[in-house]
Parts: sequence; C-alpha cells; structure tokens
Amino acid sequence: MNLNQIQWFLPSMYGDIRLTAQATQTEVEWENLSPSEREAMRALGKKFDLVVAADSGKLTVPKPIDKVSMVLAKAMKRGRKLLSAVVFANGRIEEVHRTAGGDIKESSAKEVVKAAVTVAQPTLGCPVPEFERADVRATRVLREFLTAQQLADFERTQSFLVVGADTGHRFLLTSRQASAERLAKVDGRSVFDLDRGHAICAHDWVVPAAEELLELKLFLELEGRESYVHSLAPLHA
Repeated sequence: MNLNQIQWFLPSMYGDIRLTAQATQTEVEWENLSPSEREAMRALGKKFDLVVAADSGKLTVPKPIDKVSMVLAKAMKRGRKLLSAVVFANGRIEEVHRTAGGDIKESSAKEVVKAAVTVAQPTLGCPVPEFERADVRATRVLREFLTAQQLADFERTQSFLVVGADTGHRFLLTSRQASAERLAKVDGRSVFDLDRGHAICAHDWVVPAAEELLELKLFLELEGRESYVHSLAPLHA
C-alpha cells in the first residue's frame, strides 16, 4: 500500500489542517486553528524540531505522511483511541494497521489508494445535547469515503446505508443535522439497525456531524470493528 502519493485527512472542527504526501515528505498547510488544533501543531513542531508559530502557514516535514498524521491526530484527540483507514478508487475501505514500531503494515491489495483518514473511536453518548450548527469542513472528508450511492443518498436525505462487515446487517446512518422528520424515523439517533429494527446509542458529539458519520461508517464497515458499535447500549432491547 503506497501512501506517499495521497491526501491524508484529519477532520477538525473550525480550523483546517491539510496534509499532502510529497514522496517521503509531507506538506502541512493550516489556517484558522482552534485551541486543540494549535496544540496539535505545537506537538508536531516539538516532535520534528520545526518552528510553528502562526495561526496559518505551510511547511514541509521531512517525514512520511502516515507518521505526521499520527502525531497530529494523537494531539488533537488526546486520550481517545484512533482508527486510520484508506479508501480505494473502487470504493473499498481498509483499515491501516501499524507494526509494534509504528510503521505501516503492507496490504496485499493492488487497488489504487484514493485517500486516507484518521478518526477517533465513537463513544456512548446520551442524552442528546444542544449543538451550534457550525459551517465545518468535515463534510469534504466524508465525501471521499462514500460510494456513489451513499453520496447521492446523503446529499438528498442527510443519511445513507452501510452494511456491517461482520454481521451483514443493514444500518442507516443519519446526520444529527438532518431534518426533524428524517430524525424521527430513526428515533433521533445516528445509527439505526434496519434488520433488528432499533437504534444504537453510538455518537461522538465533540466532532462535526460529518466526522461523526465517518467514524460510524468506518467502525461498521471494517472487519472486526463492528462488534464495538454493538457493544454500545441499544435504545431498545
């Protein structure tokens, strides 16, 4: 799996940190940083002995993109378990595994890698809090990981179907920013198991709605990860 020619996304709330692979180096561009994102950039500078002083700028880090992304992700989502995944040009998604030394394990897949992302593990989150509907950039990352059908459904209804990698169950994922009518059909929740007929109380309300959907999609569609979502309390027995 060659990750040296792709974009690696780190969804963020109000600012923006963009990574672009430049062979074995990484171009980092940032602007309008939130406090947590500013702290992440300071962590990057400390790790690789770089000067990062401004709220916007661009620099080249002499390290591969997967190593740079992990430093930033750990600082931005401190204390939370992380998952990294790639999406191939044909729409297939695969988890990025690391060795004990932190290197990327090679995949047997021969498809073209389209993009990569690092997200935090969803959490149990009830009751629903109030949110300010901020104009966030996370949607552009979500779009990279949706199939053509999922994207069409998301643009039309703010929801889309995924199939669990382990159970084969159909899940309807719905944005918390969907209409009240749409949310009423799924008990007001982001994850609804269509085969069992109940919602699952799995959420992540500290990130944008689009990033929450991406987290849930990855954990349901990647083998061995779906059971974690099922371990979170369903709303109905």
